[in-house]
Amino acid sequence: MRPRRISPAKVSKIRRRPRGRKTRKSTRSVMGAAKNFFSKISSVFLRSSGGSFVQRRLSFGRVALESAVTVLTIFLLSIILLSVLVYPNLFTDFAVGFYSKTSSLQGFMQSLADVLVSIASGLDSIAPGFRNAFEGLVTSRPPSLTGGDILWRYVFCQNAAACIPAISALAYV
Repeated sequence: MRPRRISPAKVSKIRRRPRGRKTRKSTRSVMGAAKNFFSKISSVFLRSSGGSFVQRRLSFGRVALESAVTVLTIFLLSIILLSVLVYPNLFTDFAVGFYSKTSSLQGFMQSLADVLVSIASGLDSIAPGFRNAFEGLVTSRPPSLTGGDILWRYVFCQNAAACIPAISALAYV
């Protein structure tokens, strides 16, 4: 009996790219370019000898920095909260005192008010036409949260109390 020759499996042809210059995206963002640059630099450090030590050292530093920033932020927010609880007029008194002592801020606010008044007086003539153009789209006013059934207000508050921390946690991660 003669040995049979097994034919190799057919390999599919690879689609060739057209010859020519490679095109780069012209709308590359600054952040993407910075990430690419820093990833190339970090890959050079990690490929060198002792790369695991460098990587471990960098991750430890990043974790320590994030922890320090978190602790500092919570500390400052608790101080601000306690200050407001002890002295509720803290921010208003600070803003009034800062405004009364800073003449350049007063001048800026006066010039800003003059500009906004001139813009508002120009918009007074077009406001009724704008309102009439969109008046047919909205037939009735939506009910406010303070009015209506107490059960719906309770459900809304419970959903807000559950969703806000969940979304905050997801955004943090």
